[in-house]
Amino acid sequence: MSTVAEAVAARHCGLRLLGLSLITNAAPGAAEGGSGDTDEGPTGHQEVLEAAQAGARHLRALLKALAPRLDAQHA
Repeated sequence: MSTVAEAVAARHCGLRLLGLSLITNAAPGAAEGGSGDTDEGPTGHQEVLEAAQAGARHLRALLKALAPRLDAQHA
């Protein structure tokens, strides 16, 4: 999902913004020209959900550490 239009509009309004992305289906083998399918078949919904849960933990820790620093820089 793209957030480019929202980012452009926010900057036009003079807002500061931070964009983060979490990749939940990196398609194993795609970097080597593969299709993203594994020996067990294509990445399924359950694997995507598991990756999102794992990524959410990392993003939560990142935001907890980053938020106070952003607020301090703004003051």
